[in-house]
Amino acid sequence: ISAIDREGVGRLLSGDLKKARILLNKALDRDPKRVDTLIALANLAGQEGNSAESLDLLKKASEIDPKSLEVLFKTAAIQEETGNYDDAMASYQELIAREKDNRKALRSLRDLYIKDSRWQEALDIQRQVLKAGPGSNRVADEKSLLLYLRYEVARQAISDGTPENAKSDLKDILRQEPDFPPAQ
Repeated sequence: ISAIDREGVGRLLSGDLKKARILLNKALDRDPKRVDTLIALANLAGQEGNSAESLDLLKKASEIDPKSLEVLFKTAAIQEETGNYDDAMASYQELIAREKDNRKALRSLRDLYIKDSRWQEALDIQRQVLKAGPGSNRVADEKSLLLYLRYEVARQAISDGTPENAKSDLKDILRQEPDFPPAQ
């Protein structure tokens, strides 16, 4: 079964989707509880543009292995690709609930909040990203993004009619980064 599965994945990677589907279905027929085969079939369905089938296969994989982070990541990615941002956010939140310092899940959730202009939530998640340790090559970018998100929260406070909160935040941003033009 493993050999058939590996060959199916190899065909999938080489772009022979028809042969890959045959082999992966054959492996799944012999062992319907193979999570890695279900994930491979979900990837294949995604490449074919069939996100509904892909999500169904990932749901089956999740029922077999409810603790699989890979299944949750793939589910969230497909939900995001199809524009189902609320479900994608819920999937990323579930990932973070299982593993609070998962930087990939934190960044993905933060990015979705930014797309949705949910600045305070994005700022809260960004603080978690920095706390989790963004990696030495990303520290400057992540800190810069933190300032940008703090600015957006302050700008939103001004729009919402509470400029007194925003004023102190903007002053603090300028103390930390005097050359931050938006805060000026």
